[in-house]
Amino acid sequence: MVIETTSKKTRRKDTVDKPELYARLGVQEYFLFDPTQDYLEPPLQGHWLVGDRYVRIEPDSGGGLESYELELGLRLVMVEDRLRFHRLDSLARSPFLNHQGDGAYHHRAGRQLPWSA
Repeated sequence: MVIETTSKKTRRKDTVDKPELYARLGVQEYFLFDPTQDYLEPPLQGHWLVGDRYVRIEPDSGGGLESYELELGLRLVMVEDRLRFHRLDSLARSPFLNHQGDGAYHHRAGRQLPWSA
């Protein structure tokens, strides 16, 4: 799974060059996120690898995209200018990762993730 945050400077690479590379590498899911909502329509896009090409994931009624690659069953959704992750198996669909205001992201259980700042 790859999630790219795109911008004016990286848009072409993120939408043309990188998907070709990731498909050759066998990346099963590829997501694009435009937090400023200036360069992608819609600003959150997802693709599944089918054969050697990506097929666009249709968003659900709330604009969310489902991901199964990491076997976590995640729903990616844009809330204002932020990307949120929700567990699909959670009845409340509460956030899987929470921004705590200190620059770090924390797992729902309260542990800091090893890759967070």
